[in-house]
Amino acid sequence: MFLYSQNISFPVFLFTQNFNEDNRRLRIEYVIYDNVRLPILHPRSVYNNIRTLSVKKVDTLSLLSDDSFITACDEFVNLCEIPSSEDKESIAIDFSALTLYKMGLKAVKNGDVKYRKSRSELCGCDSEQDFAAKLFGIRLGFRLLMDDPQTMQRLIQYGRIIMADLLRHDKRDPTDFYTAYDRMIVFISDENNLETILEELKSRRVESTNLWDSLFDLIILDAFEDFQRPPAAISALVRNSFISKSMKESTLNNLIWSMIKVKRQRLQVVPFQVKDGFISHFYDISLILTSSLAMGLFGGSDREYQDLCFYLKEQIFGFILEIFNPNKVRFTRKEDLAEDIKKLLFDRLELLKVKLLNELLPT
Repeated sequence: MFLYSQNISFPVFLFTQNFNEDNRRLRIEYVIYDNVRLPILHPRSVYNNIRTLSVKKVDTLSLLSDDSFITACDEFVNLCEIPSSEDKESIAIDFSALTLYKMGLKAVKNGDVKYRKSRSELCGCDSEQDFAAKLFGIRLGFRLLMDDPQTMQRLIQYGRIIMADLLRHDKRDPTDFYTAYDRMIVFISDENNLETILEELKSRRVESTNLWDSLFDLIILDAFEDFQRPPAAISALVRNSFISKSMKESTLNNLIWSMIKVKRQRLQVVPFQVKDGFISHFYDISLILTSSLAMGLFGGSDREYQDLCFYLKEQIFGFILEIFNPNKVRFTRKEDLAEDIKKLLFDRLELLKVKLLNELLPT
């Protein structure tokens, strides 16, 4: 969900090493380039091995992070760690030639780059400064994309098609999703709602109203963080082989409905929150999608649907790694970066669309 306003080759050798420690898979490919060994972590490996950090939830919209729910759960699943920054091999890049990156470093030094949550490790950055400098340029690139009505309309259609097809593969009727999604698009496309949306996002500590901050950071990454470390009660429910799938779905749906009810009540008392605003529309969509994604990502659905959910996750995290990688995008001018981000984004979305189209729907 995002704000939309018209106004406003050269690898010589490639080899793979596979590690298996306590059934935790990590696949690393190495490219030998100019006598330098460069590691490439696969998206599934990178995401599935995210380090668990004891960090405070920062104004998240994710349903599974609600305080009243977490207090009812006694523990979280343990996640294996990815190598620390000291263990990573440094990739030599001439950042002096990257004008936009240097502008970002200057902005960071001046304290002008703020963000609600650090994603430096997840995005494959060397440091907080490196993450912030790249984020500076990425925000400018996304802003250019948002100023292009054709690009935004194409993105909206991809989101509608992909999520509806995913629901069909889970044997769910996407009609309610279409209704909720279309209402959200109508709401955010109305410039009369812009001020309300900005206030709502500001209350969630969203520092910049672009696709990175309002879609990827606030919604998608927060949601996948909670999907990756579900509360023990949810994990036990979904993975219990003695409980039927229909019973799991019914219980999960009831829980999600209860959580959204509590969150909607908060919208009426919390400053800058609107009963029928952006966040309320987001909850409408979450009510439809969350249980389906939870079943797929927690291992409670058919293997075919689980694979599709993991494929969705891989494409999202693969895209995020790419846009923070100077070997994949040009941190030279905002126009160059926007062009590269656009190509990478739509390439990933097309892969998702084709994958869902080619997979046989369950009978």
